[in-house]
Amino acid sequence: MFFSPELPLITRELGEQFFIGISVSIYMGFIVSFPYVFFEFWKFIKPGLHENEKRLPAAWYFHFFLFTLGVLFGYYIISPFAISWLGGYTVGVEAVNSPTLASYVNYLTMFTIPTGLAFELPIVVYFLARTGIVGPNIMKKYRREAFLVIFIVAAVITPPDALTQILVGIPVYILYEISIIIAERVVKENALRNQ
Repeated sequence: MFFSPELPLITRELGEQFFIGISVSIYMGFIVSFPYVFFEFWKFIKPGLHENEKRLPAAWYFHFFLFTLGVLFGYYIISPFAISWLGGYTVGVEAVNSPTLASYVNYLTMFTIPTGLAFELPIVVYFLARTGIVGPNIMKKYRREAFLVIFIVAAVITPPDALTQILVGIPVYILYEISIIIAERVVKENALRNQ
């Protein structure tokens, strides 16, 4: 965690540190063990599946990779900037920031989990392209609008400094471009299947 010496964290309840520690441990245990639990579940149901259904795990592992990459990006890149900025922001000399441990963990979660979800964009586009809802031509046509929307959302979810907005916006836009490539491949696969 990113504790700033200028911004000491306080607790307002007697057992707050203990319960926050337990909560974080449970969340981390769930996140870390989920791929293994999924693997065991997959071994259980795999014998009853058709051949084309047995290819699903590759997509799930890619999903886990992207989500983990997004969470790590949010934790190591976005959170230090955002927490430092929020901790240093004051409305006046009389106001002093004294964040609680609970608010710190809540903000840290708020900066990491949505980033992990944003990194799932290629997976979402894959399924949308597979069903025919979105295609590469539409994504290319609205590339400028997507760029604008991505940076507006990045401005809303990050502190109001340009560096953090850019740190969020550029990777998500790169994922958008990767999603176009994925959509093109899905359209080609669908065309080959339909011949």
